Amino acid sequence: MQSLFFQKWRCTLNNERGSAQIILIVFVVLTLILSGATYSLFMAKEKSAKIEAKQKAQIDNSLNTMKKREGTIIDLNEKISELTRNYNDLNQRYIDNVRALTETRGERNEALQARDEAENLLDEEKVKFRDELTELEKQLAQNRATMEKLEEEMATKEEQLEEKAADLKAQSFEEIKKAKDSVSNAQQEINQLKSRLAHLSSDEEVNFDKPTADGKIIFADFDNKFVIINLNESDGVVPDMPFDVFESGSGENTIKKGQIRIKQVKKDVSYAVVENLKDNLRPIISGDLIGNPVFTQGIDRKKTFVLDGEFTTYNTGEIAALIKDFGGIVAEEITVKTDFVVVGLNPIMLREAKRLHIPLMKEEQLYRFIQKRSGK
Repeated sequence: MQSLFFQKWRCTLNNERGSAQIILIVFVVLTLILSGATYSLFMAKEKSAKIEAKQKAQIDNSLNTMKKREGTIIDLNEKISELTRNYNDLNQRYIDNVRALTETRGERNEALQARDEAENLLDEEKVKFRDELTELEKQLAQNRATMEKLEEEMATKEEQLEEKAADLKAQSFEEIKKAKDSVSNAQQEINQLKSRLAHLSSDEEVNFDKPTADGKIIFADFDNKFVIINLNESDGVVPDMPFDVFESGSGENTIKKGQIRIKQVKKDVSYAVVENLKDNLRPIISGDLIGNPVFTQGIDRKKTFVLDGEFTTYNTGEIAALIKDFGGIVAEEITVKTDFVVVGLNPIMLREAKRLHIPLMKEEQLYRFIQKRSGK
């Protein structure tokens, strides 16, 4: 009985031990679970705190970044404002430059138009000049033909005269020659006296400003002060010879325009330059008359001068040289063949000059109508 009890007791004890173990195991498991949960909760809190700290740091960084960006935005706004002002200034400058360029283009177009008009006018003047030059060449050709014809006629007449002279030699060559010379000289003296009497006043002084038509202008270039006259080397024209220029016309109302001086003498014409123009509004033109009181047209018709008195600008020898360069003759005594008496200081031949009606000329008047040699 006791062993049965003991067996039961042992069985019961074994059962209780098993329950306690189970409870212990359960307790341990629960403790482990609770520890694990607590640890997990702790770890979750710590992770959450880390995440929260990280998020807070990110938020702070974001706030700092936003603040920096706000500063940057403010700076950008200021730069944008400055750029806007610069753009407005540049735009205004561009508008001003465009306006100035437009005005400049307008002025340039006006200048180009004026240049084109000037070129057209110059072309027209060139055409007119070519036409005038062509006409002048035609006239020169006609003059040459006329001169050749006259030369042929003169040659024929010379042959006829030679034949007549040969016939007259048989009669009385010397007497006829003397008679011809006497008649020729007498006729020349008569013509000179008539000319002087017709032009001289009571005091025997010549009006050297009175127009004398020795030739005329056949071409004039106003801009270059260049003219062509119808006198040539056969007329006795020499370089540096001066001529007064008068308006084409007649009578006391004829107006003196100025003076030209010969620069180059050709076979048919002579070239000259304008030295003195009295009025630019009254230019020298084609058709104007030219004259020189001491010039006589014809290479064999030379003026004779007598120098009377003492002279101030040049001495007697120098004045005589000037007259000879001009193509004149200097004589020592006054005769009916004398054309001019050049009067200086203390003259001694005035009475004879007045008796023969010889024109009197002052020293400065002589220089006005003859050329001056270089260096004088």
